[in-house]
Amino acid sequence: MFGDDETIIHHYLGKGATILSLTNGYASRSKPLLIRLMNEHDDSWFADSAIPNGPRSWDTAIANAFTAAVEELCEKLGSNITGWQYGKIHTMTYNHPLGMVKPLEKIFNRGPYPSGGDIDTVNMRASTHPQPERVIVVPSYRQIVNLADMKASLSGHAPGQSGQVASKHYADFIKPWLKVEHHPMLFERSMIEANAEGALRLSPR
Repeated sequence: MFGDDETIIHHYLGKGATILSLTNGYASRSKPLLIRLMNEHDDSWFADSAIPNGPRSWDTAIANAFTAAVEELCEKLGSNITGWQYGKIHTMTYNHPLGMVKPLEKIFNRGPYPSGGDIDTVNMRASTHPQPERVIVVPSYRQIVNLADMKASLSGHAPGQSGQVASKHYADFIKPWLKVEHHPMLFERSMIEANAEGALRLSPR
């Protein structure tokens, strides 16, 4: 409803010091507030509008927002609505600190990957108002603990178990994580030894 106009966003939601300001504090309450106001159809919300010649009612504001959203999506995804996919404009990338320097991002970063959801869904994918298409917060670790049988517990995380970019385990958990797949948690020594890829021994000299 606010679009890309920062002046309007700051007028209604406040101005922060960083791009993350609108995702912190009371910002999460803006959506429930908007939903309540739309349900109540309280048009007094627009009495002091920051939009020159802007809407003066919720019906007009919602219609304008919907039209603007469709026009923007047509520019990005084409006019064939049946071919639209949320993941084409909503993506996540695993960024490495060294990947901030071009062209090292091709070596250290992984992605972008199509991403569903948003900050309000169960499988959460959070972004910021300035860059709603760029996912920056996700549930990086998932765990299901079976207290009746610990050996049946599951977990999953991404991107991988190794921080060494040359390792095959640097990013091998990404695909299972994207599919919400889990691996067994090995609680007993016999299970660990049976599934061990190798052993690292540190011996004093």
